[in-house]
Amino acid sequence: MEYVDRVSPSKTGRTTQVALRIEDAVLARVDALVDKLSPPGMSLARSEVLRAALLRGVESLEAEHSRKKR
Repeated sequence: MEYVDRVSPSKTGRTTQVALRIEDAVLARVDALVDKLSPPGMSLARSEVLRAALLRGVESLEAEHSRKKR
């Protein structure tokens, strides 16, 4: 959950709305993560989990590609 808190739009500054298509199977996996990452008595928004997944993926790709340049 700490990772999801970190990507809240109010904590990251200016945002831009982006539309994209996501396969139903991937969205089902995201929805399962919403349930797992939500604190007791609360429910995270799907967008919060998607934002966290996107940020984690970008960080992973950046790290992977910075290693390859060396």
